[in-house]
Amino acid sequence: MSHILRNEKLDILKFKIERNNMILNLEVKRSYRQLSHVQYNQLSVDKNYGLITLTKFNPGVCSEISEILTNIKKNKVDGLVLDLRDNPGGQLNEAACVAGLFLGKNKKAYYVEYFDQAKPNEVVLTSEEQVYNGALVVLVNSASASSAELLAGGLQEYNRALIVGERTFGKGTFQEPEKWAMNSNVSL
Repeated sequence: MSHILRNEKLDILKFKIERNNMILNLEVKRSYRQLSHVQYNQLSVDKNYGLITLTKFNPGVCSEISEILTNIKKNKVDGLVLDLRDNPGGQLNEAACVAGLFLGKNKKAYYVEYFDQAKPNEVVLTSEEQVYNGALVVLVNSASASSAELLAGGLQEYNRALIVGERTFGKGTFQEPEKWAMNSNVSL
């Protein structure tokens, strides 16, 4: 099934479904959509709050959030909620970029500690200017992992945000494959 679904040459997928002793013939036209992993909503209660929901750290989310924060600055919100619930993580460079939007330039976003003791540890700094410096609450849950945990932890470390929710997934780290010295076709 996955081979059929990944075949880009198929524009129409034909299915036969048996339901209640009847056979249904269905055709589904394939379409491609770029789904945004960033949503913004204005929350109006007694005050004017904004809600940014970030579902994954894919390429481009930092620039989307930067644009939202620039608009928020113009509209003068009283506070902001960053929702990282159910965010499995993603690209670390995007998480470091987003951290910079709230912390400013040259703040420690995360560090890399290698299993190979011969390699020196690396510290990755934020590269973005601070765009938003108002009140900030970050929502997390047990499915917030990896880059989401690193961002939430960094904002908490700098006393930049109040973290609200459940204990996160607990990964708090990331991994990247490295070629095995004995066989370059194998990554560890």
